[in-house]
Amino acid sequence: MAKGNTLRGKFTGRIGEDVFYVRDGEQIVRNYTPGSLIKDPKTPEQMAVRTRWANIVNMYKSFNGTLKDCFETKRRGQSDYNRFVSMNMQMPPVFLTRQEVELGVCIAADYYISQGSLPSIGVTGTDETAYTNISLGDLKIDETTTIAQFARAVVENNVEYNYYDQISYFSALQLTSPDGMPYVRGTQTRINLNPTDTTTLLSIAPSYGFSTTDGFLGHGEYVGQGAFGWVHSRRSSNRVLVSSQQLIANNALLPQYTSSVAEEEAMQSYGVKAGIFIKPDKLSGGSGNTEQVTVPPTVNIVNIDGKARQPGDPRFACGPTVAIHLTGNNLNAITNLQLAYAAGSHQSATTTVDATIAAGATPTQLEATVEVPAGSYCDRLIADGVEIIAFSQEAPDPAA
Repeated sequence: MAKGNTLRGKFTGRIGEDVFYVRDGEQIVRNYTPGSLIKDPKTPEQMAVRTRWANIVNMYKSFNGTLKDCFETKRRGQSDYNRFVSMNMQMPPVFLTRQEVELGVCIAADYYISQGSLPSIGVTGTDETAYTNISLGDLKIDETTTIAQFARAVVENNVEYNYYDQISYFSALQLTSPDGMPYVRGTQTRINLNPTDTTTLLSIAPSYGFSTTDGFLGHGEYVGQGAFGWVHSRRSSNRVLVSSQQLIANNALLPQYTSSVAEEEAMQSYGVKAGIFIKPDKLSGGSGNTEQVTVPPTVNIVNIDGKARQPGDPRFACGPTVAIHLTGNNLNAITNLQLAYAAGSHQSATTTVDATIAAGATPTQLEATVEVPAGSYCDRLIADGVEIIAFSQEAPDPAA
């Protein structure tokens, strides 16, 4: 059993083989032991959870509570905090050593910051030249532009937006303390699309995040390494509707903390025993000269039938033709893509069918189609035998 009271955020629930709970104000982590005792509680599989969840928690804290209600489709009784952690535990891991956790180290990463039913804001680029798919028409944002002018430009040029909707910009700036410890400073700006507000836009919002780039809402000036993103939100009668968004990471530190070396150092800091080299244990590695290294594909965004999907989303009706669009890295290495579907919304039995991958897949983009019986429900997507996304059988969404 381990205490995690050095993190201010408190997480309850089970992730993999670890159970998180709070006792007397302290975060406690214990191993889940169904039916029998675990002989060695510091196996690589168990310690992998502990080395990666702290960075997710610290990223959530960096946004100072502004992610509340950003997860429209969370399960009944689930907090936004728990939803943020559970979704991003399925992202490529950022590894922190035990000592770094105690010091509050945080590395800005491309985590999901919202999940909902509004169309996702598309973003092209990863640095100060990045721009969204929000057209501004003829508007060129400058120091005289009012919120009303900005609101009219957005609503008149984008059918997905209504007056009094909100566009929020989230920035996770990567900084380093005087003693050399990396940390993240989160900042947020929200602009209500009020057609009568004569306040100047840049007196409320920074020019980075609210600039004009080739006629679209863009990032603008360079402010440093980190991660950033925009979220579209709208008030409905009984809840807040949001777009599903993932931060755009432009952080030179990130590869250092996602490498196999970082993983090994993190696990050793928690006292993981050295494994037996020749014994299969689901890990890969080696030493000496290597002529060729195969980099596995990484899927960051899954779009099915024109909508961005996140792990744990409710099952949704599909068929007879399902369109799949993946965004990520080294995607042209994928040779087999499969969709598992169920005949009914609550049925546990699924059928897996191969998808047809379109010609011209690039390292960052892959498109495919798959034929399933009409009225089927999408259950999960599998690439070369590895599950890349799975949907929940709870609260199926036939209209998605």
